[in-house]
Amino acid sequence: MKPINCNWMICALIAVVTCSGGLMVGFAAGNAPSAGQILFVAPHGHDSASGSAAAPLRTLAGAQAAIRRLKAAGKFPLGGVKVLIQAGTYYLPKPLVFTTADSGLPQRPIRYVAAPGASVIVSGGQPLQLHWRPWKHGIMQARVPAGLTTDQLWVNGQKQVLARYPAPNAQSESPYHGAITDIFNRDFGQKWGQTMRLLNKIHQHTSESYYAAGSHWPPQVGTQLFAWPAAEAINSKYWKQWKHPEGGIIHVLHPANWGSLDFEIERIHGRLMLVGGWQTNRPGGMPHLGYLENFRVFLTAPGEWYLDTRTSRLYFYPPAGLKLTGAAVEVARRRSLVEFQASSDHPVQFVMMRGLTFEHTLRTFMLTREPVMRSDLTIYRGGAVFFQGAEHCGLVDCNLVDLGGNAVFLSNYNRNVSIRGCLIKNIGASGVSFVGDPHAAQVPEYWGISIPLSRMNMTPDPKTNNFPKNCSVEDCLIHNIGQIEYSAVGVEIDLAEDITVSHCSVYNTPRAGINIGDGCWGGDKVEYCDVFNTVMHTGDNGAFNSWGRDRYWHSPGNIQAMIKQHPNLPFLDVIKPITLCNSRWQCAHGWDIDLDDGRSNYRIYNNVCLQGGLKNREGFGRIVYNNVIVNNTFYPQVWFADCGEKFEHNIVMR
Repeated sequence: MKPINCNWMICALIAVVTCSGGLMVGFAAGNAPSAGQILFVAPHGHDSASGSAAAPLRTLAGAQAAIRRLKAAGKFPLGGVKVLIQAGTYYLPKPLVFTTADSGLPQRPIRYVAAPGASVIVSGGQPLQLHWRPWKHGIMQARVPAGLTTDQLWVNGQKQVLARYPAPNAQSESPYHGAITDIFNRDFGQKWGQTMRLLNKIHQHTSESYYAAGSHWPPQVGTQLFAWPAAEAINSKYWKQWKHPEGGIIHVLHPANWGSLDFEIERIHGRLMLVGGWQTNRPGGMPHLGYLENFRVFLTAPGEWYLDTRTSRLYFYPPAGLKLTGAAVEVARRRSLVEFQASSDHPVQFVMMRGLTFEHTLRTFMLTREPVMRSDLTIYRGGAVFFQGAEHCGLVDCNLVDLGGNAVFLSNYNRNVSIRGCLIKNIGASGVSFVGDPHAAQVPEYWGISIPLSRMNMTPDPKTNNFPKNCSVEDCLIHNIGQIEYSAVGVEIDLAEDITVSHCSVYNTPRAGINIGDGCWGGDKVEYCDVFNTVMHTGDNGAFNSWGRDRYWHSPGNIQAMIKQHPNLPFLDVIKPITLCNSRWQCAHGWDIDLDDGRSNYRIYNNVCLQGGLKNREGFGRIVYNNVIVNNTFYPQVWFADCGEKFEHNIVMR
């Protein structure tokens, strides 16, 4: 189906934002004093310089080291330090890592800020100086530095397409902008099914072992479980075309359209193996619809490229009119750009970055393998900007564009971290993710596992503080998310508490726009958001999607009996109500608001559902009022006696 034209919604949302007091662009640490020291950074500077306007530093790492020296010398000024960064592209040889040694104070914050009017780009890429010469059929070739590897290429700032079959059709509305159904041999389906059954057993054993003895979570699944002889798995009509298939990639939809799976051909112990398929937390049948990537034989369309790492030779089929002589060529080289790495005992505090553009990171789909508790998803705990152990830190008015993996990831302990006024677009995986530590939950279950009532821990969550709390995404524009990973979402919340998503527009996503993946621990608020053109290439999901699968979640008959004995059981995990209000929702292949699998304790009011309706399946304590549902209806599924559900004062127009 075609994406709906939502320009009118964006305009209306702007009016709402304006009426509510305009864009909020303050820093989480509050209004910093105007006094303080300024360190200047410029591309022509030098890191041995003083950092003055006349003698600027050259790199962000140089500024970081200068601030540490100020603090060590006892010269950390009232008002803190502002690093004023002049226009230019700053290529990072390695991620910029902030630790507790880089912390500011409430009245001495540290700010990395773009100079007024300056375009400051923090890049994970590497520019290449190439000498092009013809190869064949209009394709050009050039030598690259020995040992160079990459999976993203830009020419004159335009991203190019890694050689693939079928070639993408930008006008196509099908998944992957063009896909095929005959990638795998039929016999592979039986082997895949065996793997999925074994995976279920591993998850069940791990969950039960953890509950009994506190063993490791998440389940540790070795690569050997997800490895098959490539020649036996892949359709021979493709396999026989490849002389050197190592590094070849296969992207396919989950067989139930619950996201995507990714595979790579690797040489293991001298044998070519197909490895991957772990990018889902919900095993299913045989995947089929997808495309082949990173094979030179498929370099057939303008705009495509291929890097032969054996010969250090880059092949590129330039589009019509593109002159490669003097063209700027850049490849991705880093997975992350900036990392806040600390802990709850020794956090990094009061560090803010403002007005910067973060771009050009590697794709991470083969690292997306940690099963998220109770969720359909697996994740990669990483991003272009990564927070762990941060307090009163954040990004303000930044751009995060053309990134191969997650844009922003908040992992485990974080408090009062704000992502505000940011543009996040053209992202390979998810936009902003808040994901805590499974060990912070009293009962960290895999989605399909149920603990008998006689053995159930009845202590309310959480068990530790190792999760994001009191953090926010505000006034952000998030779109064209999940361009590689079809399980990715605009904003992801798991194992977290009191997360605010406010005044955001989220659109053009393959799956949910905003997803809360479990019943831990509530207090979240989504307000004044416009979320549309979601679940574009998958299904059975929502513009807003949420799974429960809390410790009480069993078969419907068991739930009814359990709640009769323990009425508070549904609220041991979601200890605070979650609020959805004053927002608009539209989903292409599912529900506009989808509360699934026991999701409880919600307050849903003053929303407009434009296409998919609203679903409340199996849950307790959900109050839905003053909403407008058009072009669809309300779906109450598997309701229980005395569930405390309310649906009142809503307008439903089907």
